Amino acid sequence: MNLEEREATFHARTEQYRRLGYDRFAAARFVAEAADDLEGPALDVGTGKGLFAMALAGRGLDVVSVDVNAEDSELAAALARDAGLDGRIRFLLQDARFLPFPEGCFGCAAMMEV
Repeated sequence: MNLEEREATFHARTEQYRRLGYDRFAAARFVAEAADDLEGPALDVGTGKGLFAMALAGRGLDVVSVDVNAEDSELAAALARDAGLDGRIRFLLQDARFLPFPEGCFGCAAMMEV
């Protein structure tokens, strides 16, 4: 599937979940807002479709997002662009076991549904 098809599938599935009572965007926002004072930059491990990274960015944090799935990372970046958050999130295709960052460079690390 190309990116456009994956975006359409994502939005259709998101709407299906919403009709069944689960709003995946609202769930990510709830978890991000439930955290007390977070400092950035934030590391989002296993970002998948990027919903939690977008929720963290929506709180004003700069976010580094890592995931091993190239298609999910590409879709997450497109969704963040659509939401106007792409300037706050850096998406990396990266195994979180081998991060190329110095110790202590993140203000917080988070993950959701990993």
